[in-house]
Amino acid sequence: MNMKRFEKIIPWLFLIIDFLIGICVLLMIPTILIMTSLASFFNNMSLMVVSNIFTVSAATLIGIIVYFVYK
Repeated sequence: MNMKRFEKIIPWLFLIIDFLIGICVLLMIPTILIMTSLASFFNNMSLMVVSNIFTVSAATLIGIIVYFVYK
């Protein structure tokens, strides 16, 4: 395996992964808002818990990515 070629591929790979994660997060935020509004509307605890889990997982994911990018 030629290392020079591999070194050129890595930054693009990171960029693509970061882009995909960005799209996922952008899609996650509206769903979280919709879920929380539905939960408050129906006063359903299980839906509240699910939306909270989504929020926490999204925040954790962003934190991990930021940590690895700026490490």
